[in-house]
Amino acid sequence: MSTLINNGLDDLHISEKVDYLSLLEGSIKKLQDDSSFNRVASKAKAISATPKSVVVELEIGEEHVNGNSTIHGGQIAALQDIICAHAVGREVSYIYSILYLERF
Repeated sequence: MSTLINNGLDDLHISEKVDYLSLLEGSIKKLQDDSSFNRVASKAKAISATPKSVVVELEIGEEHVNGNSTIHGGQIAALQDIICAHAVGREVSYIYSILYLERF
């Protein structure tokens, strides 16, 4: 059985037995050799992946923090954008949602 994905450019049939987690892990592995800004996501770890969602962990390092030693909100958005772009490939992402927690 296959699923038809219409991405606006062409139709792509994807087998139901696709190992989405391996695909995501492969995409993240490519970030490790990336010399562009995308390298800030190179330490991401794929936790799970399905056709509708991905879960990724990232231990925050010095390269991710601001002068207050906290992660910058723009960095969070950039990391989400990089991972989502690698997860969906040529597909279009249209909703990003980030909930910033208030510091106590």
